[in-house]
Amino acid sequence: MFNTYFYSKLQEALSGKGEFVKLRRWWKGVNIFQRGYIILPIHGTAHWSLVIICIPAKESNSGPIVVHLDSLGMHPTDDIYHTVRRFLEEEWKHLRKNPPSDISISDTIWEDLPRNIHKENVEVPGQNNAYDCGIFMLYYIQRFIIEAPENFTRDRLVMFSRSWFRSEEASNLRNKIRKLLLKEFENARVDDVMSEAATADGSDDDCFMKEGESEAPTADGSHEDCVMMEGESEA
Repeated sequence: MFNTYFYSKLQEALSGKGEFVKLRRWWKGVNIFQRGYIILPIHGTAHWSLVIICIPAKESNSGPIVVHLDSLGMHPTDDIYHTVRRFLEEEWKHLRKNPPSDISISDTIWEDLPRNIHKENVEVPGQNNAYDCGIFMLYYIQRFIIEAPENFTRDRLVMFSRSWFRSEEASNLRNKIRKLLLKEFENARVDDVMSEAATADGSDDDCFMKEGESEAPTADGSHEDCVMMEGESEA
């Protein structure tokens, strides 16, 4: 799964000659065509949506399947699909020209991948307000990761539908996240208090003398500076 900045960086890289090679640092050392899924959060025009690239096993005779999940239908699916398709094509071309030494490209990538990229229009549960798009994107990811098979094929697209889950289930994720954050903040606060208490209790132990003890002289006969407790006499 790429982070929320990746898609905009991908758009920039595809618009400049030679920039795609630099972008590849984002997945350095990883052959994306050996992954079952690639998840791309998309943010633009104050809205969140999600792209999932499903990569079936080569033996399935089905190339990558691109689905776009949008809780409001605000993002341009065709434009997004075009960008994602170019991403896959550019990576395919790069690997064919620069094959990894430890991987046989013919064994891991379709011979003619550009002809085997499938765009699939799917319907998904939508939000009932104007502010839950980010929550829905997160819930799409959560449900998909839990329910998706190890190898996704086109016949599995039936998992996506308006009745996939109730909209209230996604909206309730906001409260779950809130509770989780409050718990983490409280744990962090307790850790800070305990750390401060430990420092206060033990930081000056070496400079306190018990009653009746005398201060040991140093090698040169002088005495080290030390703080005496009230009521103690200096040795």
